[in-house]
Amino acid sequence: MLAGLVIQRVTGRPWAEEVRDRIIEPLNLTGTYAPGDDPFLPEPHAHAYHRFPDSDGWTDTTVRNMSRADAAHSLVTTQRDLDRFFTALLTGRLLPPAQLAEMRHVVPVSKDYEIPFPHLRYGLGLMRQPLPCGGYRWGHGGDDDGDFVRNGFTADGRRSIVITASGKVPENGPLLRAERPLQRLMDTALCEGVR
Repeated sequence: MLAGLVIQRVTGRPWAEEVRDRIIEPLNLTGTYAPGDDPFLPEPHAHAYHRFPDSDGWTDTTVRNMSRADAAHSLVTTQRDLDRFFTALLTGRLLPPAQLAEMRHVVPVSKDYEIPFPHLRYGLGLMRQPLPCGGYRWGHGGDDDGDFVRNGFTADGRRSIVITASGKVPENGPLLRAERPLQRLMDTALCEGVR
C-alpha cells in the first residue's frame, strides 16, 4: 500500500495508471488490470471457494471487491500474464540491472513463515527458495479467501511454473499438507532436465 502512495506522490498520478503505462501495456499483459471497486471478473474465469471457520460448507468467494488493500492487492491477472511479467523481470527486460539486484537482495523470514516454505528468503517483492538441483526459485505467491497462487522462476527466467488453486480452508494443517506437494511440483518443473 505504501508503494502505491509513493508512486502517486512522485508521479502525481494513481499507481494503477503508472503500472498500466509502465508494465502492463509494454509487456502486452492483456489479462491484467486494476478493477477498482468492480467485484466481477470477465468471463471465462474459475471460481474460488473458501471454508470459513464454523462452517460446514464451501462459500463461493469469486465475486469480491479487491480494492480494500489498494496497491497491495488490487490487480487481476492470468497465469500467462504472471509468467510473462516474471520472465521479463528476471531477464532484465523490465528494470535496469542495479534495480533488479536490489529486488534480489533477500533477508530471512520469520520461522513461522518458513514452516510451509522451507529456506524462504524475501527481497523487495521477490521471494527466493533453493532448488534441489542447485540455484534458486524466484517468484512471489499470494493467498486470499478461497484461492492461492504459487509460482517459481529460475534466476535467468528460462524455466517457470505458475499454479493457481481454489478450495481453501483456514486451518494450518490442511494448508500445510497441500503446500508440500506444491513445493515439490515447482521443484520438479524447474529442475526437470537439469544436471
